[in-house]
Amino acid sequence: MVRLKDLFSRDVVAMAEGLFIGHPADVLIDVERHCIGLIVVEAGKRYETSVVCPPDAVANYDEDTLAIPGLSSLRLGCSDDCAMEMMHKGVRMRGRALLSREGHMLGRIVGAEVDPTGAILQYEIKSPGLLSWLRHARVIYPDELAASGADTAVADTPELHSHNETRG
Repeated sequence: MVRLKDLFSRDVVAMAEGLFIGHPADVLIDVERHCIGLIVVEAGKRYETSVVCPPDAVANYDEDTLAIPGLSSLRLGCSDDCAMEMMHKGVRMRGRALLSREGHMLGRIVGAEVDPTGAILQYEIKSPGLLSWLRHARVIYPDELAASGADTAVADTPELHSHNETRG
């Protein structure tokens, strides 16, 4: 299991050419499937000029590097309709408010844990309030999210789980 923020420090390497490409500039989440939707390797001034990598090109997210088969796995944002759609959705979960169905603020999404295939295992939630830094992050599982819009996610359950609680 890997924390999403740890992926930003990983090297992206083209294996066929033996080239270090760089570090991910952004990792976008597909909230409908709860998995990594797109890796932005080099962010351009406009979406169309960003260099992107489809998530299925990465062999394993649990390794030290994000190894892709070769340079041919990389795309310019404007040349890939799916990449453009994902970039326009702007699905960055970090900082997004999490509300209960009744409208109560449960906290903000501060991170996620990813399995070796790129699927999201859980989202980390920090409670609202002045003393939130004293409390441990809690988690919500992807199947407990009812909706996720541009600014807010809505939880199906009013209760969050302890970070070290095992799911039954």
